[in-house]
Amino acid sequence: MSSVSPSSLAFPLSHHHLAKSQPVNSLSLSTPVSSSSSSSPSSSSSSSSSSHSVSLLPVTISLFIKKNGTSPSLSSFNKFLFSVLNSEDPFSAELLFSSISNFNLSPNSQTFCMMIRFFCTTNRLDEAKNLLKAMVVSGLVPTVNSFTILISELCKRGRIKHAIDVFKVMKRTGTEPTILIYNCLISGLCLVGRVEEACALLMKLKEKPEFVDVYTFTGVIDGLCKVGRSDEAMEIFQEAARMGIRPTVVTYNALFNGYCREGRPLEGVVILRKMAETGRKPDFVSYSTLLHGLLKWNQITVAISIYNEMVEIGFDVDERTMNTYVRKVCKYSLSDESVLVEAKKMFKKIKDMGYVPSPYTYSTVIHALSVGGEVDAALENMYEMIGHGYHLRTLTYNTVIRGLCNNGRVDDALSVMNLMIRSRIILDGSSYIPLITELNRQGRILDAGRLYASSLKQGMVGRWVPRVETLAEDDEVNGDLVVQEMQCASSGFSFGSILTTQMTTVSASINRSMCLEKIHALSRAPKASWLIGFLL
Repeated sequence: MSSVSPSSLAFPLSHHHLAKSQPVNSLSLSTPVSSSSSSSPSSSSSSSSSSHSVSLLPVTISLFIKKNGTSPSLSSFNKFLFSVLNSEDPFSAELLFSSISNFNLSPNSQTFCMMIRFFCTTNRLDEAKNLLKAMVVSGLVPTVNSFTILISELCKRGRIKHAIDVFKVMKRTGTEPTILIYNCLISGLCLVGRVEEACALLMKLKEKPEFVDVYTFTGVIDGLCKVGRSDEAMEIFQEAARMGIRPTVVTYNALFNGYCREGRPLEGVVILRKMAETGRKPDFVSYSTLLHGLLKWNQITVAISIYNEMVEIGFDVDERTMNTYVRKVCKYSLSDESVLVEAKKMFKKIKDMGYVPSPYTYSTVIHALSVGGEVDAALENMYEMIGHGYHLRTLTYNTVIRGLCNNGRVDDALSVMNLMIRSRIILDGSSYIPLITELNRQGRILDAGRLYASSLKQGMVGRWVPRVETLAEDDEVNGDLVVQEMQCASSGFSFGSILTTQMTTVSASINRSMCLEKIHALSRAPKASWLIGFLL
């Protein structure tokens, strides 16, 4: 076997230790060397790891030489290299390894393997791969552990082509691959989407049952689920069971993830129930995956059941999941009011845990409470949301206004509109319509007219107009008064008049065409700040 030294290898030591330091044989090895004598001022500005290597290595080598003499044995050198690799300054080992020839030594398989592991753990995989190839060229055979760690790290980073190259080198050296190496290759193939090749490798390995275990099957199942092939993954799952291989929780979680990705979370729930029958206990990931899938695909009632199971078991749901849960349940409550209580419980829990719900969650809760008739709670949360500094959308304000008006609380609704104006929120038709409708219903015709005229001045004259069917029946409101209010409005005092396509009975003193003319004249008048005063 030919001798080999690091200096003879086609191996780039990319760290700048070598460029910044002196050769080991030029250092004063008999006594410790201070950092000032081992590095120039310019080198002190380099990275901390470089400066540590330059300053500490001569000291440690000096002590090593004192203890072992000028020509330590290779065994002693390897022990010393191992201790440096496990020290607070492992990068010094790179310089030590490159200077091994100064001790009249050549690295053996153990020396190389330690450095390969070092390069793998520091994510310098190209250097590890080159070192392994140089090792093989020199006639040394890497250990199976060296092949395993390099193939594993390459697969984790999606560099499957390089991992296969190393695997081929391994086969050429006569080293028998282990189950772990095959599992790494299968996971790596699935990671980069080469699922067919992973399946083919599994089929080949099944011919020798000693080369497959639950992790082999789990890798393929996970890969199939991630590309939307959950039914094929289930076939692999069942085949593993027939071979007597018992699936782990990770195997089940891969199936849950696959079914939820494909919009089939209910099938995942069925598997969850069967999982309990086999004696496997679902973990937090199992429940969390299914809960997210059920919420995403609007299976709300089942999601509520899964969440309650999580609580009973003792699993804590994270803040993001809680916000999603509240929003989804609130939206579902618009068609099924019975589930609103679940949303309220979770919303309270979020706040009790010290979290501040997101603006989207607040808005969704306010909307659900308003539609559900719980307008006091909606108002409370609206003001709470403002207190947190959130900027409410027009839609949120309009939802509260509509809820208040539906419950006959038109004055409270007017106060919310006033808040919108003070907050410089742009009003739209949905801000006015419920107010005008409720004012009409309560017989407050002049107030409704003022509000309608305001909407005209805001440029929101649309196809919808307020409906007043009993104007002439009101003893306190007659056509003459309406015209008088409209004339005052043109002078900037107040607005009045109701215009409707359904109006059939009007006082004889009012001409319909005159009403049209007056109200359109008002809409062209300069904007005034009368509405704030009116709403106060």
